[in-house]
Amino acid sequence: MKSNKEKYLIKELLEFGVHPKISNDYQYLVWRFCKRPDKINWPAEIAAAKKFYPKYKDFGFWQGLDLGFKVNSLCFFLTVKGKHLLKTKWKEHHLILKGKDAPKLEEDKVGEDYTPKTKPKKLFNFKTF
Repeated sequence: MKSNKEKYLIKELLEFGVHPKISNDYQYLVWRFCKRPDKINWPAEIAAAKKFYPKYKDFGFWQGLDLGFKVNSLCFFLTVKGKHLLKTKWKEHHLILKGKDAPKLEEDKVGEDYTPKTKPKKLFNFKTF
């Protein structure tokens, strides 16, 4: 099992030389998804995280979640748009696709080859000549 230091590493922040002290999952969410985690109202953000985190408790989901943008506040995930986004990303995370099996071909032919019958050409059907 990973230690807490390894569990809460955020690669994007390490590239900038920022090493925040993260001690729980809620703090991880703030540091991972907020634009300016150093300038926000931390108690409000932690309270917002406590509202939506229990529904999506798989920590691997949060580590792999890529929104493509940073949010101003975690309250975004409490809006209709944010709930829909989380729901679709959650379904994508738990999606298991089964590969199709190739059809089994027999060694011998079954039946005869089809040969279409040609119609006799008529003089009045000059378009096909």
